[in-house]
Amino acid sequence: MEKKEIVIIGVGRYSYALIENLRKMNKFSIVAIDKSEEALTKIKGVKSLIVGDATNEEFMKSIGIENAGYYIIGIGSDFQSSLSIATILKNSFKGTVFAKAINNEHVAILNKIGVEEVVKPEESAAKGTFNKIANPFSLKSESEGEVIEIADGVSTIKIPVPPSLFGVMIKNSKLPSEIIIPIIYRDGKLFIATGKTLLKEGDYFSIIGENKILAKFLSRVYKEIKDNE
Repeated sequence: MEKKEIVIIGVGRYSYALIENLRKMNKFSIVAIDKSEEALTKIKGVKSLIVGDATNEEFMKSIGIENAGYYIIGIGSDFQSSLSIATILKNSFKGTVFAKAINNEHVAILNKIGVEEVVKPEESAAKGTFNKIANPFSLKSESEGEVIEIADGVSTIKIPVPPSLFGVMIKNSKLPSEIIIPIIYRDGKLFIATGKTLLKEGDYFSIIGENKILAKFLSRVYKEIKDNE
């Protein structure tokens, strides 16, 4: 399957971290652009590194990035350059545009230009810290997936099926009625779960429920798993 191309413009700490995470997925073809050759030398394992001024529309049109699925503007502090690049991308390219912003004014102007996704990294980091403090879960590194709050007080997480449920249909699993199992992961694939789905050793499932109920259930699951190791 052909990899979707992602163009990252402006390489700093935010872009470095993003590139490293995208590379791990092995689903994307990554192009990095920066006016500093030195900044690009730190990047490994991407499709191409291009030195140039992304605020120059003719340059942007000449480097073969017109078919990318995503364009990510990693420039934050240079307000004017960020806006110039966003304008070029929205006027001349069809892919979805993401942009880093440094304040509310920056966000408002990027939204007005038509940028689909605006990110404030510091705010996102603060929210992540807050969620870890406020969330009643205490799974640390034993969790197979991140706890994601999908509504106020309701979260979802991917966890291993405990031994007591091997060979049991979901409808007979005696799970708390407030917990929903929408997806099963098996042998690297996922499928929609039903009441008749038979759980097997090595399976993982995503579960959705109220935080307090999930916390109790997860504590029980991981105790069982550790007791059977």
